[in-house]
Amino acid sequence: MKKTLLFIALIVSVSLFAQDPVILNAELSKIPRTDATNCSCAGWMNKDLGDQLESSSWNSDTSFGAKFDEKESDIMYQEIAVLPNTNYKFTFVYNFELKEEAEPASSLEFRILAGSGYIADYTPIYPATAAGQSRDFGYEDIADVENANNNLASTIIAHPEDKDFRTGELTFNSGANTSIAIFGRGTGRPTTVPSDASDSRPWTWSNGGSEIRIDEVAMTNQGATASIDDVFASKIKIYPNPAQNFVNISTTKTISSLEVFNILGKKVLSISNLVNDRIDISSLTKGMYLIKFTDNVSFGIKRIIKN
Repeated sequence: MKKTLLFIALIVSVSLFAQDPVILNAELSKIPRTDATNCSCAGWMNKDLGDQLESSSWNSDTSFGAKFDEKESDIMYQEIAVLPNTNYKFTFVYNFELKEEAEPASSLEFRILAGSGYIADYTPIYPATAAGQSRDFGYEDIADVENANNNLASTIIAHPEDKDFRTGELTFNSGANTSIAIFGRGTGRPTTVPSDASDSRPWTWSNGGSEIRIDEVAMTNQGATASIDDVFASKIKIYPNPAQNFVNISTTKTISSLEVFNILGKKVLSISNLVNDRIDISSLTKGMYLIKFTDNVSFGIKRIIKN
């Protein structure tokens, strides 16, 4: 009976921890945003990095996506929770409006930004609805976005010279990150200060001469990968598991810090120094959690159940 229950628990655990990340307004529908108006940009705003995204309709009055307008600094940005050391695939549907003598040429850019590049002391908050904040996120400077060290993956798609809808994709491994940001924009205009720039619109980049439309974004979990971090985790024993109030740690490694995350990727505990080699989990609700151990060089992940 105990073996059967353990087997069921393992199946449930694998299923929960292999789930796809939660993206707000992944279909880019016209829904309420912070100011209560409806917009496809809802859930995708970061006004510290560029102008807000705009709605676009091309199939019918009720079929919407979003657009990077010609010669404007429009962006899309959203932070989502991910599992560490896991492979993901980000996909999106796009097309370019074809304009005669549209200069300069437009290009589409997407980046997956590492949570390790967030501003100092920033802890992401993943809202339950797309009517969330519009600034003061983990990335507040476009230079940090463009810094290759902060990018887990990136792509630039040149104007295809037609209006066909296509699917683009980015694959990446989350590494030690439990949070990432999706960033997209149109580029092509020279990096000189545009004539319409101002103190409230200081960006020196913008889309080229053609509008770019985006729709149906998705992030899928492709599974975990084995690495040296798995060897690190194998050196750590935790007991009891399941546990009610405390989890004991037995290891030959020197643990510099640890963090506890729920199944949605939200950090619920952070400990810089272990006391008596145990973790107090009495404040946590019942359920499954990930514990991320670090020794300033490597990290390891262990799963626990709070009952």
